[in-house]
Amino acid sequence: MSVYSKLNLAGKLGKSVGYIMFAVNSIMAFASKMGRNAYDKVSNRPRYNVTVHVQGVELHVKRAIYASEVSKLMDAMRVIKEVEMNVQLADDEFQQRS
Repeated sequence: MSVYSKLNLAGKLGKSVGYIMFAVNSIMAFASKMGRNAYDKVSNRPRYNVTVHVQGVELHVKRAIYASEVSKLMDAMRVIKEVEMNVQLADDEFQQRS
């Protein structure tokens, strides 16, 4: 077996392992996303829509985030002057209460 054929075989094996790892990573990411979605449907935590205005200009909008994320965003915005944050309860499918 020549050096070229050995390198060719090693390249094909490496490519195969790469494809397998990509598939495993995709499956794990999908399972994680489905787990989060299932938890969101079971839990009854409120979600909020946040709009950030700096000097009257809309800078950033975050939709359907939890209170902990709102708190982190508020802490991050303390260093910027003239910041307004509008926080509203999100009306999404997770918040349908009877």
